[in-house]
Amino acid sequence: MQGDAISPWLTAVPVVYLALQVGGIFARREPLRTGARICAGLMGAVVIFAVAGGLAGSNLAPIWVVFAIPVLTLALLVLWGVHLLRR
Repeated sequence: MQGDAISPWLTAVPVVYLALQVGGIFARREPLRTGARICAGLMGAVVIFAVAGGLAGSNLAPIWVVFAIPVLTLALLVLWGVHLLRR
């Protein structure tokens, strides 16, 4: 039964990540924009690694994207928190 309560939150994490990422890239303040670009670069590297691993025949390579999304979402939340506190 607990999986049913957690499932909507897990599916919302990528949406939150994308919203924070796009908002950070188009932010006017430079530290937030730079941090968002670093997170976008890391996610891009993870996606390239996952695609390359998948093309090589590994069916576990895409799991790196699943592991990276919550970590980078947390990093973006911290960046946004610091940005809003410094305002």
